[in-house]
Amino acid sequence: MIFFASLNFSFAQISDKGKVQGVVIDNHTNKPVESVTVRLMKDSSVVKGTATDVDGKFIIDNVPFGLYNLVINFIGYKENVIKNLMLEQKNPTLDLGTIKLNADSYTTEEIKVESEKSAIELTADKKVFDVEKALPTQGGNAIDVLKKLPSVSVDADGNVSLRGSQNVKILLNGKPAGLDGPNRTTILEQIPANQIANIEMITNPGAKYEAEGETGIINIVLKKNDDLGYNGNLTLNGGTHDKYYTSLGFNVKKNKVNIYGNYDYRIYNNLSTGSSDRTNFLLNTYLNQSSSGTSRNAKHYGRGGIDYDISDNQSLSLSGYYYNWDMRGSESSNYNSFDNLNNPLLQYISKTNNLGNGYGFNSSLNYTLKFKNPKQTLTSDFYFNKNNFDFNINVFQN
Repeated sequence: MIFFASLNFSFAQISDKGKVQGVVIDNHTNKPVESVTVRLMKDSSVVKGTATDVDGKFIIDNVPFGLYNLVINFIGYKENVIKNLMLEQKNPTLDLGTIKLNADSYTTEEIKVESEKSAIELTADKKVFDVEKALPTQGGNAIDVLKKLPSVSVDADGNVSLRGSQNVKILLNGKPAGLDGPNRTTILEQIPANQIANIEMITNPGAKYEAEGETGIINIVLKKNDDLGYNGNLTLNGGTHDKYYTSLGFNVKKNKVNIYGNYDYRIYNNLSTGSSDRTNFLLNTYLNQSSSGTSRNAKHYGRGGIDYDISDNQSLSLSGYYYNWDMRGSESSNYNSFDNLNNPLLQYISKTNNLGNGYGFNSSLNYTLKFKNPKQTLTSDFYFNKNNFDFNINVFQN
């Protein structure tokens, strides 16, 4: 044991490398500064470098013994240089303690500042995507917008997944609004993309969201006009194969009362064709299948509400929406099977008729009380939701 202890001590004695560490903070706020560039220089060459973590800490290790200068840079701050740092055998670790950065400043005759809201906003608990800037979708619906979100996927049936899981909670203006039921896809298809202000993605929801067991939360925030006066909008779109879309909206705001509403109607036809060929080499058979189909969809969506500011820190809101949809479609498929001599084995035609319709209604009453502390609010909500969904499929073969 004495021999190995002596051997380890000997190896420690012949080590020719050390480390430099410290903490970088803002000189004005005394808060740590993250992602600051820290470089160890020898003459004019960079020997090693790193960046501070979320607590402002940095460690540069495995540095050969010698004399160095430490250069600290970050955008918006003056460069800080600490000279003549000596790493040697008797002092292999240099702890520089707290290093303060001073904000950089410039003096000009005149500065004109023009800013634009970022398309993506990152906060402590969520990501906020501005739909008009980050996810533009003309003439589409909420499903089309969700398809453009990172980490979100939508399959052919309109099922939404977040990070590969369909166990995701979707809210409308922070409320379930019927999106926690079996008709989620139908409701999302009724929400026009041009009525969505932004989408909030919360991948690690806290207890206040009541999302236990959920992969995350997607909150769809609809537009709300806060300007005084009267305003409205009308949108008309048309496409090939009988596709039409119209949207009408209005907003009235006076004193403490804000009234708004929107109506959306769309009708469109879909055409589909397909074919497949399959060869079974074990049975020496060949199968040819071809299909064609049409469908016609008509959808109505209406939304409205009223907001009343009781006082500067109290508000009462009543809102609701109604949707109605109707779908009719048919598809015809031809099946032809042959043997290796091209003799017919099986031939038949399959016809499918689809008929579906449904409606939904949702209303909510919300009371909000804001305290002096901006992080503290008290909310009370009442919801009423009703949905009806019917879909029939008839298949005929001959």
